[in-house]
Amino acid sequence: MISTIDELTPIIQESNSALVGALIGAAVALLGVIITEIITSYRRKKDRIANAKPIIINYLNESVTTNPLTTYIFRSDSEDTNDITGSFKNTDNGLLFLDYVDIGSKRFIPKNFAVVDKNTEFSITLQGLGGASLDNEIRLYFHDIFGNQYYYRLKQTSSSRKYIRIALADDEPQSVKMANK
Repeated sequence: MISTIDELTPIIQESNSALVGALIGAAVALLGVIITEIITSYRRKKDRIANAKPIIINYLNESVTTNPLTTYIFRSDSEDTNDITGSFKNTDNGLLFLDYVDIGSKRFIPKNFAVVDKNTEFSITLQGLGGASLDNEIRLYFHDIFGNQYYYRLKQTSSSRKYIRIALADDEPQSVKMANK
């Protein structure tokens, strides 16, 4: 049996150092778990956004002329009747929410709420072209289900067919955030 304080002091110091070591080890392990969870959560969020980003392709099927596509009409503030149309397909990546089309300083707003389901063909008609130069860059702005905004550049084609007078110039949508930087 230990009877003096001098004999008891090393035992107390040994147990305190073991306790402090265990607490430091637990704190470091907990910090490691928290950092790992933050990194994993960030990666999952990036993957969800990438999987929801709508991807559009140019589309023309011979059935378009006999069985017209759902057409989304975008109007400018002009009262003229000039229009231009293009046909596209939303791939099976994500829902497509069409916002507006810009041609230089002219903006075309959808007549009605415009959302395109996955794997669906559709056409866009721009009405009221008066004063808009199709030589300017044409941009189709849209967003995904998370509200991330993107755009495609469009170009005028030389086709005389109604549904392919405008076509995509890009293969991948550009992020609006990236364009502003």
